[in-house]
Amino acid sequence: MLPSSSQGKSAGGAYGDTIEELDHAVGLVLSYLDKSGLSDNTFVIFTSDNGPWLKKGDDGGHAQPLRSGKGSSYEGGVRVPCVMKMPSRIPAGTVYPGILSTIDLLPTFAAMSGVKQPEGQLIDGVDFSAVISDPSQPAPRTELLIYDSTSTLSGLRQGDWKLLINTKESQKSKDATIQAKSKPLGPGPYLFNLKDDIGETTNLAHKHPEKLKTMLELAQKLDAELPVLSE
Repeated sequence: MLPSSSQGKSAGGAYGDTIEELDHAVGLVLSYLDKSGLSDNTFVIFTSDNGPWLKKGDDGGHAQPLRSGKGSSYEGGVRVPCVMKMPSRIPAGTVYPGILSTIDLLPTFAAMSGVKQPEGQLIDGVDFSAVISDPSQPAPRTELLIYDSTSTLSGLRQGDWKLLINTKESQKSKDATIQAKSKPLGPGPYLFNLKDDIGETTNLAHKHPEKLKTMLELAQKLDAELPVLSE
């Protein structure tokens, strides 16, 4: 719950008020780092939880032009913004076009801190420290497995291509425009080219059967290589 002093301050309702309050809070942290002389050597990352809460309507936000939201394996449920700041290491205006996941932050922080990963222990994240300083370096990650909220394999991202073995729309939005852009695609599996279709509106599985087969096999192989966690 936002403090009463922050409510009704924006033209965007409760969601807009929340964004403005968050922006203010982040500004205070960055201002403190500047005044304390810590900015150049402090690694700041701003990112978010996955997907907007569509059933809340305007109060839950949206991810347009991405499809769906929280609880879905469509881009609206898994793709989030990520802004990094460290003037001594990251050139201003740097843009990384590849695939990065929050699971990659642990090994990246470890590498930047000079901490070695434990031997014999599999970590599914990869080290992005070199790319953070120079995006022209080889991409540490070329694919990313996608899981649903029950930890069931849902799909695979590989470059501009995305495979979805199974997924669902998140809770329905109250917004008619968003509903119109989420027309059912028919039975899966689904294959999208995100470079041409960021909204995941056209299933290309039948047009590219070899690509579909290759990605299905790769997804199953990578999934089988992950350790099974005991409860």
